[in-house]
Amino acid sequence: DGALPITVAIKNKFHATVKELLMGGATVPQNAEMPGLAKIVMEVQLEQAGNEIRPLAGHEVDPQQLLDAERSVLEGMQEHKRLLKLQEDSRAAKVLIDLESHIHQEEETLEEIQKNSAGLMDELSQRKIDVRNAESELSKLRKELSTVLDTFNETKEEDAKLKVELDENSRQLKELTKEKDELLAAQLEREQLANQVQKDLADLEKQIEEVLQQNAKLQEELPFVRAELDSKMRDKEEAKKLTEKAHELVETL
Repeated sequence: DGALPITVAIKNKFHATVKELLMGGATVPQNAEMPGLAKIVMEVQLEQAGNEIRPLAGHEVDPQQLLDAERSVLEGMQEHKRLLKLQEDSRAAKVLIDLESHIHQEEETLEEIQKNSAGLMDELSQRKIDVRNAESELSKLRKELSTVLDTFNETKEEDAKLKVELDENSRQLKELTKEKDELLAAQLEREQLANQVQKDLADLEKQIEEVLQQNAKLQEELPFVRAELDSKMRDKEEAKKLTEKAHELVETL
C-alpha cells in the first residue's frame, strides 16, 4: 500500500521519492515530519487536479441537453414542491383531526359540567349557609373565649394574691415551727435539768441521811468521847504538874 516506503522516504528526506509515491496514491502517515513536505503535498494535489481537468478540454455541452436537464430539474422541483405541500397538508389534516377530537371531548366535558352546575350551585349555596353558620358560631366562640380570658386573668390575679398570702403564711409557719422547736428544746432541757435536780436532790437527801446517821452516832459517842477527853485532860494536867515538880527537883540539885 506504499505506507512503509513513504515512511522510509520521509525519514530519509527523499523529496522526489515522496512525490512519486504520493502521485501513485500513497498517503502521508500521521505525525510525519520533513522539511518541504507540505509543499510537495500541495504540488501533488495541483498536478492530480490538472490531470483530471485536462481531458475535459475537448468536451462541449449541447445547449439542448442543458435545456432538457434544466426542464427535468424544474419538473423535479415542482414534484418536490407538490410532495412537500402534500406532506404539510397531511400533517395539518392530522392536527385538525386531533383538534376536532379534542374540541369534541371538551364539548362533552362542558356539557357534563353544565349538567352538574345546578347541583354545584345548590351545594355552593348550602356551603355559603354553612359558612355563615360557622362564622356565627365562631363569633360566639370568640365572645366565650374573651370571657374565659377575662376569667383567666382574674383568676391569675387572685392566684398571685393567694401566692403572696401563701408565702406569708409559709413564712409565719416557719417562724412558728422554729419557735415551737425552740420551746420543745427548752422544755426538754428543763425536763432534763429537773431530772438532774431531782437526782441531785435525792443524792443530797441520801447524803443528809448519812450525815444525820453519822451525827446521831456521834451524838451517842459524844459522852464517851467527852469523858475520855476529860480523863486525858486530867492526865495531861497531872503530867504537867509532875513535870514542874521534876524541874523543881532538878533545880534544887
